[in-house]
Amino acid sequence: DYKVTGVQTCALPIYSGKIVAVEALPETFGRLKENLEMNGARNVRFANTAAWHKEEQVKIFTQPENPSGTTTLIQDWAVQWHLQPHIEVTAKPLPAILTPDEIKQARLIKIDVEGAEWNVVSGMAAMMPACRHDLEIIMEVSRSMLEAHGKTGQDLLNVFSGWGFHPYHIVNDYSPAAYITQNAPPRPKRIERIFEEPGDQMDVIFSRIDAASL
Repeated sequence: DYKVTGVQTCALPIYSGKIVAVEALPETFGRLKENLEMNGARNVRFANTAAWHKEEQVKIFTQPENPSGTTTLIQDWAVQWHLQPHIEVTAKPLPAILTPDEIKQARLIKIDVEGAEWNVVSGMAAMMPACRHDLEIIMEVSRSMLEAHGKTGQDLLNVFSGWGFHPYHIVNDYSPAAYITQNAPPRPKRIERIFEEPGDQMDVIFSRIDAASL
């Protein structure tokens, strides 16, 4: 199985199956490779590019004093977080980043792209017919960033529904203690709408399993 992670943070070493790690920022890409090499993870293919809806050069916004900190390709997000233009990088749709075999075998895709979720999803349509039926897609979704594209949570649900997916809410505790606890996380629960409760951000897993929880 392939696991595809597209992102602003390092992928954790997973020793079974294979991983494709997509990272646009050169500084973070270097740390990603170093981290995985230190941990002996040799089942990862690296792609130093940005996942996007089309192939073009895009500008990365970040903190000048800390390029490997918060980064985004979305100008509205950059304004919100007081980020500055840093560097231009190559961006491609996910079907152009992955090989045909990786697309066919992918079991899990994780999208954490700081406001560019709609762009990445928009570029995935061409690969969906070739994906396996049990593919699941995890996304960090931002209400304000969807609105910046003129979209809503329902628009996102409509796209995934057309591909046969159902949404489940992942409860994600970002406190430091949560990263070292041994307690099992709660099972993702089926939702009818994204952003049923107040808040700008939530984590969702899209699955073709039709049940009350995963």
